[in-house]
Amino acid sequence: MINKTAAIIAAAGAGNRLGADLPKALVKLVDKTLVEHAVANLAPVAQLIVVTAPAGFMDEYKKILGDSVEGIVTGKQIGRAHV
Repeated sequence: MINKTAAIIAAAGAGNRLGADLPKALVKLVDKTLVEHAVANLAPVAQLIVVTAPAGFMDEYKKILGDSVEGIVTGKQIGRAHV
């Protein structure tokens, strides 16, 4: 039996508290977006990576992440952390 480690990156935050005009995960830190940093740090230990994306941003996430993740899922936002 082959064991695989999976990771889900919850990257569907709106970025409101950051004051950003785009989702928090798409904000750049140095040379990469926050979601790219998360994927790069998980890749050595997770063979399967799935990322959540806010509605309306699927194309941007696909363009940035390409084949580095198994899938990107999105859906209707049903809650908000802090407003």
